[in-house]
Amino acid sequence: MALDQSPEEIAQHEKELDQFKMAQYSLTGKVAVITGGNTGLGQGYAVAMAEAGADIFIPTYGKDEWDNTRRLIEKRGRKVEFMDVNLTEPGITDKVVAEAIEKMGHIDILVNNAGMIRRNPLLESKDKDWDQVIAINLTAVYHMSLSASKAFAKQKHGKIINIGSMLSFQGGKFIPSYTASKHGVAGLTKAFASEMGAYNVQVNAIAPGYIKTAN
Repeated sequence: MALDQSPEEIAQHEKELDQFKMAQYSLTGKVAVITGGNTGLGQGYAVAMAEAGADIFIPTYGKDEWDNTRRLIEKRGRKVEFMDVNLTEPGITDKVVAEAIEKMGHIDILVNNAGMIRRNPLLESKDKDWDQVIAINLTAVYHMSLSASKAFAKQKHGKIINIGSMLSFQGGKFIPSYTASKHGVAGLTKAFASEMGAYNVQVNAIAPGYIKTAN
């Protein structure tokens, strides 16, 4: 960008750059399954992928923000479907993937976003909190990834994006279950990537920092 450009020329350059980025990273024709995509970061991921051209399937626990999320996605000209489901139920993830394929025709992307956190000083930790956090943050990620991988292996393509955390690399006060689960997510990501690459399936994770959400 030249230093002597006018504001109008700079604005046009930025517009062209945005168009280039959208073309480079277009998700037109793709379907993304985003767990917990109705609120917080998940909603942000859903809207961003819709902006890039993807249709969205959102498994959620409860129906909070369904109407608003639908409005945000449909405003961008994309299709969205929801499924009210508890991802920690045994065998449920195969049903989630099957329903996504039935309603959307196929799936191309899985974003394992659903999660929770419980805070207590270590010496006051509760077994119930540990079990619940590990169940949704780690075990459900494994099962959703496995269920999606079966579909991706058949079609010889797919992407899995896990939501880790800075706590995938650090210890954290008052949140041993969350810290353990996010370390586990990092390990699962590497394990799935090691095997699923043979099927043209990419498996990655991102590690957001502190962001103001309900958590």
